[in-house]
Amino acid sequence: MVRRGIPRGMARGCGVEMTRHALAFWLVMLLALPALAQGLDISSYAAAYQIQPGGEVAEEVRIAFAAPLNESAANSLRVGEAEGIAVQADQAAIPFRLEEGVLSFSTPAGTRELRISFRAAGLVFRGDGVQQFYVLLTPPEAGLVQVDVVLPRGQVLSGTPFPPGPERETDGERISLAWTFQGSTGPVPVSVQFAPAVDQDLLLLPAGLLAAFVAVGIVLVSYRRQVQRHFLLTFVEDERKVVQRLLREKVVYQNSLERQFGFSRAKATRMLQKLEKRGLVQRERVGRTNRINWTGGHHAADAPGA
Repeated sequence: MVRRGIPRGMARGCGVEMTRHALAFWLVMLLALPALAQGLDISSYAAAYQIQPGGEVAEEVRIAFAAPLNESAANSLRVGEAEGIAVQADQAAIPFRLEEGVLSFSTPAGTRELRISFRAAGLVFRGDGVQQFYVLLTPPEAGLVQVDVVLPRGQVLSGTPFPPGPERETDGERISLAWTFQGSTGPVPVSVQFAPAVDQDLLLLPAGLLAAFVAVGIVLVSYRRQVQRHFLLTFVEDERKVVQRLLREKVVYQNSLERQFGFSRAKATRMLQKLEKRGLVQRERVGRTNRINWTGGHHAADAPGA
C-alpha cells in the first residue's frame, strides 16, 4: 500500500492550501510473502483509519487468506516513524523488529488472518479552517477490498469524499465512511475533507436576534408610514403633491414643479412660501427660477422608509 502527498490537482479541486511536508509512511505493503507467490488467494483486504483530534491516524490493516499458509513466511514492510505497532496472526501477537523505518516479522504457518496496527502522522493536511485526510492505497489482489475512515469527534464532512458514494454512518459522536470494492482495484486514492461542527445553539442565538431586529424594523416602518400619512393630511391636494416629490428628491426646481403639475408661477410661489413659513423648504434663487431644498429632515415624515 503506497502513500504519497496529495496530488496538486486534487488539492486545488478541494480548495485547500495543503502544507508541504514529508509523510511518515511511504510503503505499507507485504514485500516478501511466499504464500502469495505460490498463488494463495487473499479473500479480503481491509484498511481502517481512525483520525485522532491532533491529526494523528490510528491505522489497522487486515489481510484474510482463503486458506491457511502452508509454511511460515518472512515479511517486511516500510512504515517510517510508526508508533504503537502491533502484529498479530490469527489474533495472537507475533514478534517483530523495527529498524530504520522497516518493520520485519515472520508469519507463522497455518495463519488465516494477518493484522497489523500502528499510529501514523502526516496523513492529515490543514488549511483555511479545513482539514483533509489523504492516502493512496495499492492493495494486493483480493476478492474483497474495504476501506474505512472515521473522523474525529466533533468533526463533520466538508466537501465530497473521494471516491464518491461511500456508506456513511455515525454513532452520535463520530462520522465513519466505508468503501467496498470487489476484486482487484489497482491504486485507490482516498480523500476526505472535514471541519469542526457548528454548535446549533450558537446558530439559534443570532437567528433569534435577527428575527427580533426584523420584527422591530417592520414595526418602525409601519409606524413611519402612519406618521407620514397623518403628516400629508395637513396639506391640500396640490401642496401634498409638491411635498411628496420633495420627500423623494430633496431638491427640485420651481419651474419643474410648474411643468409637472400645471401650476402657474404665482400659484407655485404662494405654495412654496407657505411651506417655507412652516420650516419645511428653503428657496434659493437660481437664474430665472428657484431651487427648492427640503429642510424638513427632522420631521418624522422624512424618516427612512417614509
